[in-house]
This record gives sequence, structure tokens and C-alpha cells, in this order.
Amino acid sequence: MDINLMPWTEKYRPKTIKDFVGNADVKEKALKFIQDGTLQHLLLYGPPGGGKTTLAKIIANTLVDESDSLYINASEENGIDTVRDKIKNFAMRASFSGGFKIIILDEFDYVTPAAQASLRNIMEAYVSVSRFILTCNYRERIMEAITSRCEEIHIRPVSKPDISNRLADILNQESVTFNPLEIVDIVNTFYPDIRKMVVTLETNVRDGKLTYVKSANINAFNEDLINIVVRAVGRRVNLRNAITEIRSLIELHNIRDFSNVFRLMYDKMPEIFLEDYPLFLLYVAEAQYQDAFVPDKEINAVAMFIKILKDI
Repeated sequence: MDINLMPWTEKYRPKTIKDFVGNADVKEKALKFIQDGTLQHLLLYGPPGGGKTTLAKIIANTLVDESDSLYINASEENGIDTVRDKIKNFAMRASFSGGFKIIILDEFDYVTPAAQASLRNIMEAYVSVSRFILTCNYRERIMEAITSRCEEIHIRPVSKPDISNRLADILNQESVTFNPLEIVDIVNTFYPDIRKMVVTLETNVRDGKLTYVKSANINAFNEDLINIVVRAVGRRVNLRNAITEIRSLIELHNIRDFSNVFRLMYDKMPEIFLEDYPLFLLYVAEAQYQDAFVPDKEINAVAMFIKILKDI
């Protein structure tokens, strides 16, 4: 594929450890794997868009030939049949080079418990010829029998200045003119998800110029949402009208990613729900967990507000 036709997330994905942004200690550890030519099963965990998949691919592509590596997006192939058939068949075969093979299971926290249990046996049975690199956003969703067989590496969020420099570098390579404040807005809006920031850059370039305008004025959205909740809790607006207002607010600001909403509820709402805070927090945590699986994230978020305003 012509590199100029690639989406920027792939075109500018780091290809070497040197190019990987942030996490100096992780880079040092990965470099040692590569220099020594050895590898344990790995579990890379951290927030979305932080570079887990990129690091896994750098390690695999540097240590083994393409024919000795297998990549699976576990959010799409997460059942026991994938483990028993596709993964096991690849893991059990000897490497073409005589060394070991690498299997990347990306977004492993989507894998069902039954499939995780089955994979545990495969990891043990074929460790002489295959190594696994697992990535996940939520480490707590991985069973202990898997984590105990892996070296765990925490991919921490990259600092905002480092991300800003990286985004500016991408725009300069694309000969795009920009206002540095636009980059600041993008970083602050989508932090720490670098992947989402790069997508936002690419989709907001017009005629060689970055034309980013905050599609969702987060501060205004947050203030309006808090106001609606306060009025509903104080019974100054009934539940039906409050939910209608929340839905209209979501539509007005074109909210599609609800991570900011969950964080806002956690950070700003405790004083509103002081007496019922434990139950409130459980509802928020439940909705945040379900957000990773449900087909319609807006319905999930609105259902959370219904439960909170109805029960508390």
C-alpha cells in the first residue's frame, strides 16, 4: 500500500524502540529483550491509545520474521473457538527459523473467561516454541492464571508536552500549517489517547491547514451536565425532563466518547451525592465497565443517569 494513502495512525506508528514516545523504563526493558533475543510471555496494560499495540508489534517485528508472528484483535475474535483452532494451531508448530514464534493478542480484556482458561493451557504446553504478548486496557479483567504466567509491563500515559511535540512533528512532515493552541486543545480534549489525537489531526486538515474547532466544548458541556444533575437531585426538574435534557446535551455537543462523562461524574459529583456516594460510585463504575462492550455507548450512559437519578 502506498504510504501516502495510509491513515496517519499507521503512517506515523513508531517502527522502532527509538521512535516510541515516553515510558523510558519500558523502552529500556524492551530494548533488552531485543538485544538478548529472549522473551517471556508479556502482558502490556494501560489506557487506550497509549502505545501498547505499537510496542507489541515493534518487539515482535524485531525479534522474529513475519512468518513466525501472529496478530489477533481479541475484541473481534474473543471466543474459545479462536483459541482452540487459530491460536493453538499456530502455537504448536515449530518456528521456521528454529527459534520461537510470537503471538500478539491485542485487547485481550475482551476475551471470554472460557477462552482465557483454554489459553492458559496452550501458553504452558507450547512455551518452548511460542511466546505470547497480550495487551489490555483493564488488567483486572484478566484471570490470575494468565497474569501469573506473564511479565507485566505498565504502559503509562505519555506527558502532554511529549505528545504535543509528536503531533507538531506529524503536521510538519505533512506540510500542514497550524496554530500551537489547536494542538493544546486536542491534547487536553483527548488525553491520554494518542491514537484519537492523531485521527483528530488528520480529519481536521483542510487545504494544508489545521482547522480544529472543539466540536464538543468540554467545559460548557460539563457545566451544563452538572447543572442538570443538580436540578434533578433537588427535584427542580422531574426525571423524564432531566433525561430529555441530558440526551439533548449529548446530541448538541456530538458526544461519542463517554470517558469524559464518567470521569466528570467521579471527580465533580461526590459532593452532590454525599450520603449515597457508595451507591452512586457503583453505578458509575458499572456503566464505565459496560462502555467497553455495549454496541450503543450513548444508551449505556443515559441508562446510568436514569439509575442514579431514580434510585438516589
